[in-house]
Amino acid sequence: MIKRRFIFWLVCIFACAFGISTLLASAGQDTYTGHKQILTDNFQIIFEAHDEWAAQRIAGFSDQVLAEIAQVLDHTPKRRIPVVLTSRPSVANGYYSPFPAKVFMFLTSPSNRFLGSRTSDWLRSLFTHELTHYLHLTAPVGPAKFLTPLFGPEVPAMNSPLMPGWWIEGITTYMESTRAEGGRGDSPTFKLTYEAPLVEQSMWSISQGAYSSNFPPRGRVYSTGYIMVDHLARTYGEEAFREINRRFSNWPFFGISPAMKKVTGRTSAELFDDALQELWDSLPTVTKPPLLFSPDSVGDFHLPYQTDRGLLGFTRTLDTGGAISRYAPDGKSLLELIRIPVDAPGAITVTRDGTTAFIAYLWGDPYHKASTPLAPVSYSDLYRVDLDSHVFSRITTEARLMHPAVSPDGQRLVAIESVEDRYRLVEIDMEDGSTSVLYENPDGSVYEPNFAPDGSALVFIEIVDGQSTLVVLEGQEHARLLWPHAHAELH
Repeated sequence: MIKRRFIFWLVCIFACAFGISTLLASAGQDTYTGHKQILTDNFQIIFEAHDEWAAQRIAGFSDQVLAEIAQVLDHTPKRRIPVVLTSRPSVANGYYSPFPAKVFMFLTSPSNRFLGSRTSDWLRSLFTHELTHYLHLTAPVGPAKFLTPLFGPEVPAMNSPLMPGWWIEGITTYMESTRAEGGRGDSPTFKLTYEAPLVEQSMWSISQGAYSSNFPPRGRVYSTGYIMVDHLARTYGEEAFREINRRFSNWPFFGISPAMKKVTGRTSAELFDDALQELWDSLPTVTKPPLLFSPDSVGDFHLPYQTDRGLLGFTRTLDTGGAISRYAPDGKSLLELIRIPVDAPGAITVTRDGTTAFIAYLWGDPYHKASTPLAPVSYSDLYRVDLDSHVFSRITTEARLMHPAVSPDGQRLVAIESVEDRYRLVEIDMEDGSTSVLYENPDGSVYEPNFAPDGSALVFIEIVDGQSTLVVLEGQEHARLLWPHAHAELH
């Protein structure tokens, strides 16, 4: 009897142990086990074990990037620079944090390609941008030159609140565009953020460019900053930025314009006018404005889907936020069908009959062990939305899916899935939320999948090393490239 009980409990213990090990294995990188680090001569790179691939890559190019930025800003930190990596968020981001001074990098690349399609390496471009912030905002200039040896590299950050936003983001956007491949300065879509207001005679002022706005374009500090620093560097040399920054830091209380005037002979407003005139002269002559197919009001209005219920598309206004709306045949008016908790057009898709939408909903888990206040663990899950009853039905749980696309008959659902710093194409089982890989290129990413009108094929964008093409996937056949990868910007 005792022997049987012993065997029974032994079997139970083994079963429990097997179950626990299976759960841990299935959790994969979701299991938080702490951080590791790589030390180089100039950097302390901090990461979780599953992100070592990124840490090794960054360690490989970090010293070269540092040397390039230090040459422009004339500052090389004496201490190792902390660089914290995380792949936990489902969004693309990065930042310089002053207290204590460090660089933070989200490894997930942008699904909306806000750096432009010609950016060949997200990690290098992001590292260049954020490291420029670090060197710019820790440079011991002005009173900080004497205080930094006593109180540390955080002291120069005292000048940051007095800097206009375009001065802070201008040098970083300029450096990502000139010291890395691609960047916003090489993106036609980024250029539209300031070329369109120029053509419409609605350009903002240099004072308005000092801060962001909920009015489009929301990232105007980047647009203003790039316009200013690019014009400054081409007209007066990159050393002009250093000298203006030094003079401003000596006495920052009257703004940056006096320092700008001292170095260039032009105030900030005058220099902005010069840059805008140069841009205007480079634009092709517009003899007739294009036909406006959207309400003539402030907001974001995106290309609609043609359905049996009319033209349905994503809209965003300051009054309603994100919504799925029906466009009038001439586009001049909208009928809001349902408000949705998304903020990007690439997060929705609609069936041909116009009864159902699918959305990618981004949400965070601040209580996850790996979450930090500035980098919470986050996911992007798919939901089915009944446009008649307004019922939301969850399809996936803790996924990393964007750019959903539904077949015209509503029977197939695909999306792109974040893997390391790239994206692959997957199909989603709408019953259990499981995914299966349809297409993956380990050297590149895919974006914006769409079904053919008859549902027989999928077409999507593929980008490898900043070169783009369209790929067609038909049934069980091999994927077919429509042309060799080229230096193009496709949307």
